[in-house]
Amino acid sequence: MKRTFNTGFKLLIFCFFIFMGICRTIAQNLNSVEKVLAEWKNDPDLYHATWSFKAINLSDNNIVAEYDAHKSLTPASVMKVVTTGCAFLLKNPNDLLETELQYTGTISSDSTLWGDLVIYGKGDPTLGSARFKAQQSDNLFATWKNALQNSGIKKIEGNIVADNSFFQGEPFPNGWSWGDIGNYFGAGVYGLSFMDNEYKVIFEEGKKLGEKAKISKIIPKIPDVVFVNNVTVAAANSGDQAIIYAAPNSSEIHIEGTIPMNKKDFTVRGAIPNPSLILAEAFFDYLQKSGFRIVGTALNESRRMQNPKTFYTHKIVTYEQLAYWINVRSVNFYAETMFRLLNNDRNAWKESSAFIDSILSAKNISTSGVKIKDGSGLSRENLLTSAFLCDFLTLIYKNPAFHLFDKTLPVSGTSGTLANFGEKSVIANNLRAKSGSMGGARAYAGYLENRSGETICFSVMINNFECKQSVLTKKIEALLIALAELK
Repeated sequence: MKRTFNTGFKLLIFCFFIFMGICRTIAQNLNSVEKVLAEWKNDPDLYHATWSFKAINLSDNNIVAEYDAHKSLTPASVMKVVTTGCAFLLKNPNDLLETELQYTGTISSDSTLWGDLVIYGKGDPTLGSARFKAQQSDNLFATWKNALQNSGIKKIEGNIVADNSFFQGEPFPNGWSWGDIGNYFGAGVYGLSFMDNEYKVIFEEGKKLGEKAKISKIIPKIPDVVFVNNVTVAAANSGDQAIIYAAPNSSEIHIEGTIPMNKKDFTVRGAIPNPSLILAEAFFDYLQKSGFRIVGTALNESRRMQNPKTFYTHKIVTYEQLAYWINVRSVNFYAETMFRLLNNDRNAWKESSAFIDSILSAKNISTSGVKIKDGSGLSRENLLTSAFLCDFLTLIYKNPAFHLFDKTLPVSGTSGTLANFGEKSVIANNLRAKSGSMGGARAYAGYLENRSGETICFSVMINNFECKQSVLTKKIEALLIALAELK
């Protein structure tokens, strides 16, 4: 019995060392990226998380590393890469967004328009935006006034009409949270927009905890709307915890939550519920102050049935410029507008989603496991896979317009949402990607160059992690640094 035990024990020890040797060999064969991924598998912060990763060397289309690349995950703002990428596939990046000035009726010999002046929006989301000098309200309206005068109109015996009928359906996609709609990052999409469809609620300085915060002014003014203010004053460093609840064309807007104490002119930003009417009223006021005589009023109505005559087409901003603000500054409103503009039929949201799916399928991009509900990533119903994102990024890389698309992406350590990502590392001024984050979701997708100068496309998505966003960002940073250091 003793001899049998010794023999069995020796065999067990022998097998153990053989197993350890195999493990060491496997570990030695893992590249640095795969080693990081192996560490993530035992990371307590990711114990309950679902995550995926894939990286492809675009010089030979070989997979560098991957893990659960076919898992369907919430991408947050990485969805914007798909929206802008599709725009570069379907549109000329230099194409201009348009708004038409039209009129009904006739123009008499004394320069009087006997009819309505119609502002027909065709989806340009930048009218009145501070982000574009030529589109800022005073410059925009001066251009339109000159167009009126050049067409022989100096007096209007009619109305200023905002025609908002370009897009069909609701201004929001299904699946958006009620806590998002009403706030600036949840602004709706309209055929005619103004000032980024955003207004500012400015509060007086609060000096006592728990007291009601007082509104001092609202810019621009939102007519025919009652603001129900339930905001109170919280601790000095508590930040903006105010939430605005409002529906399109609503007559009542509720503001709940808190703002920090001892902050003068504290600003909370909301989504304008009726932007086309605000635009018509602002232009009406501008013309009157400029000496135009207008008999009518400002209206928000469709004039398509009257076949108005177009006398000026306003074209300032390109798709490429819009894509820059979508990717570098992560402007949801611009992304949703671009999403709707991709489908020339301008149908409801679900038709826009189906249209993108059909375009990708025609490009031989598998959309298995993919669900596209909006263009910005605000909806939690969006689902992408790392495999899909890498296939899509590969398709864009091979497109003649890639060099223009690449310029719209944030650069690590330099710009946009990646300004502080990978500073003083191998990915600084190297990695170009879109990041995405919302509660329980973090994602990155884009390109970088490795030590051999080869371009790598990658996607990493993590859902339901158990650490702070800042901690997870550092983990992802380490993974992508390892990817860039590979030869």
